[in-house]
Amino acid sequence: MDLAGIDPVFVKAVDVLATFSADDYNRMLYEARLKEWRDNKSRMDGAKAEGREERDNEILDLIKKGYTAADIESLLLKQTRTATV
Repeated sequence: MDLAGIDPVFVKAVDVLATFSADDYNRMLYEARLKEWRDNKSRMDGAKAEGREERDNEILDLIKKGYTAADIESLLLKQTRTATV
């Protein structure tokens, strides 16, 4: 492969990839790290979805109690400000 004129960062990445591809142990380590990263990402995505579901249920409860949209917005803004302080 002719790498002349290609960004040096890309050339280094190709070199690192070739090194990992040639070594079973390093490839195994890479795959284990990649799996761990994907698992963590999946857990974080799930937690975010669960948080949104909890917030939606909270809003529905407020609607059932007769709160107006303005009241709900005000409550949510107060919760957001408190959570970030």
